[in-house]
Amino acid sequence: MAILSLFLCLIFVSAMTWKNGGVLESISSTAYIVGNKIIFTLILLFIGGLLLPTMLDVSSEDTKFLAFLTIVGLSAVAMTPNYRSEDGLQHNIGGIGCCVCSQLLVAFNQPFLLLMWLPCLAYLLFFRDKNYTFWTEITCMAIIYVYSIWPSFE
Repeated sequence: MAILSLFLCLIFVSAMTWKNGGVLESISSTAYIVGNKIIFTLILLFIGGLLLPTMLDVSSEDTKFLAFLTIVGLSAVAMTPNYRSEDGLQHNIGGIGCCVCSQLLVAFNQPFLLLMWLPCLAYLLFFRDKNYTFWTEITCMAIIYVYSIWPSFE
């Protein structure tokens, strides 16, 4: 299921990046690029729904709640696509909650995966890219996908 979630995420973000003509401001900005905010909501809900069972399977009993809270945060982002004009606080709380809970989940179960932050941080410090939100979101997602999918190959 996580691999299907990953493919859906890659296809959606790639298509929106292409449609945008370059790097996105954030994954959330796809809500304004896609044209129909319902599509944004449904895709993010599917991404989270497909990812959750695998996250729960690979997490220790004591940290399964963090997997659940990660997807709750992602769902809050999905349900508030008009974050620029309304629902900004809920959207931001959901996004920050998703990122923080996902990284705590990884830290408690597979802490070495947090080393994946080093290339992102080096890139952002060296190039001072204005799209830092996008790169941090992509790094969070990459870490959680590696965390979720890696055990399948062992």
